[in-house]
Amino acid sequence: MYQRSFVTKKKTNREIVAKAFEKRTGVKYENWIQAMAVQRKVESAGSLLQKKIRVGPPKVDFRKK
Repeated sequence: MYQRSFVTKKKTNREIVAKAFEKRTGVKYENWIQAMAVQRKVESAGSLLQKKIRVGPPKVDFRKK
């Protein structure tokens, strides 16, 4: 048998998720509940920025003639 000169530690799924979450949001990962709340806040902020504001008269005229 031979001895390894180095030992590599396998990363857990939690460590991988925590690193990806922090890179994506800038917030340190604590638990899945906190992550879900932060993700919803990020998504809602993004959806508000993506909404188009239409200026002008409505497309359909519902006024009685």
